[in-house]
Amino acid sequence: MRYLLLGFVALCAACGGKSDDTLGDGGTEGGDECACIDAGPNKECPAVAPASNSACARDGLQCEYGSDRRWTCNDIAVCGSGQWERLKNGDVACPTPTQNPKGCPSTRGAVSQGAQCSDLGLSCDYSTSTSTDWCSCSYMGGPPLLDGGSYSTWYCTNPPETGCPLARPTIGSHCSQPDLNCNYDVCGVPSGLAVQCNTSTLTWTEGYGDLCAGAN
Repeated sequence: MRYLLLGFVALCAACGGKSDDTLGDGGTEGGDECACIDAGPNKECPAVAPASNSACARDGLQCEYGSDRRWTCNDIAVCGSGQWERLKNGDVACPTPTQNPKGCPSTRGAVSQGAQCSDLGLSCDYSTSTSTDWCSCSYMGGPPLLDGGSYSTWYCTNPPETGCPLARPTIGSHCSQPDLNCNYDVCGVPSGLAVQCNTSTLTWTEGYGDLCAGAN
């Protein structure tokens, strides 16, 4: 019982909600906090990745297998017409490096949103076990510099929308707000960090990231 309670508290800590709610309806104290069931495990997802064409019971359910921070680098099984289908995303940037490139500041606190940067396209991962946080050196347009270069600046993950866990939830885990899209990427870079709450299954599925005009 002690371990179950600790796991529940840890889950709530990774959520925008409070941990002092009852388990009865999965809600929280206050309407703008996310439910503590969000990102909870789902027994409908097999413990190991199912074989393609094997039987499944809930159409629309997606289940993620793998330990990469980005779902485009993991194995996704989708239940459709009563059968599992294994999807490969073909992300050429996989797997996600376990260490940031040398050009990345050593800590997230050393990155100032909107500050100028020189390594265009550099992507830095400052995620922890309880939050998903990336920064990217990008060019969003503007006048050319005298030396012919461009004014690139730091863009970082924005705080997720109300109801979104602070860390990207595993695809297939439970969610409570239908159609809620939780995006943790930086203008589409890197991909595989956005999820959406499926209306029919109330589980997290692949979501859509921001498309920022002029991003490089």
